Amino acid sequence: MKKISRAEKIIKFLKEYFVSPIQCFYTRNTVGDYMYNIYNEDNVKIDYAPDYNYIEIFGLTKDEYNAIVKEVSQGRVSAIWED
Repeated sequence: MKKISRAEKIIKFLKEYFVSPIQCFYTRNTVGDYMYNIYNEDNVKIDYAPDYNYIEIFGLTKDEYNAIVKEVSQGRVSAIWED
């Protein structure tokens, strides 16, 4: 049986949690938007800002984060993690 990667597991979770594409960021917002935690597994934390419909993802590698953004943002403006 193939082991599912963290990125695949999170993509599956986010596609089930959100019907529409979602904006993704890897840094904490600095304006104090109301957020609550929706995922906290495998050393990964995802917080959701319902008033502005975006998520912040922490604890991933750059490649994992970018793979997730590609799958769940589907063209919505999101932060791509570049060097």
